Amino acid sequence: MSAMQKRYWVVLRFLVLLAAPLTSACMVLPGVLPDMESDAGFDQARAVEVFESGFESIHERYIEKIPVSELALNGLKGLGAIDPALTVSRNGEKVILSYENKDSSQFSVGQDMSVHDWAMLTARVVQRGRKISKELIGASDEKIYEAIFDGSLASLDIFSRYAGAEEAKNNR
Repeated sequence: MSAMQKRYWVVLRFLVLLAAPLTSACMVLPGVLPDMESDAGFDQARAVEVFESGFESIHERYIEKIPVSELALNGLKGLGAIDPALTVSRNGEKVILSYENKDSSQFSVGQDMSVHDWAMLTARVVQRGRKISKELIGASDEKIYEAIFDGSLASLDIFSRYAGAEEAKNNR
């Protein structure tokens, strides 16, 4: 089996494993993440679980180790697929969310952030983006997950891609 075929099968297994938490009903008790802002249209607690599971799966299963910070930042840049006016960048210890080339919000990051920390940051940036972007507030959770994970996977190789909940269900 060639290296490319091995990589393909590793990524395929990742996509099937990632789809499981997305299609299951994740139960999160209210108040578990008290510092998360509420939004009737976006379940941040569930988003943290989905992002954490996805980032962990990619980080642990991809052939070459990819820093979680890189996965999360590339994922956040994927929000531009929903609204091109939204951009995310990193400047040292800050992640900057901009709208129409104007800084909107800054988020502190550190060198020792865990997968969970990056998942929480991702959910917070999405939440803040939903306050400034009509396209993002109108996007379903699934569309947001797709944009984040497509962004995360885009720099890995041509075979890596996100399979949404419906596609994963059909593939099973």
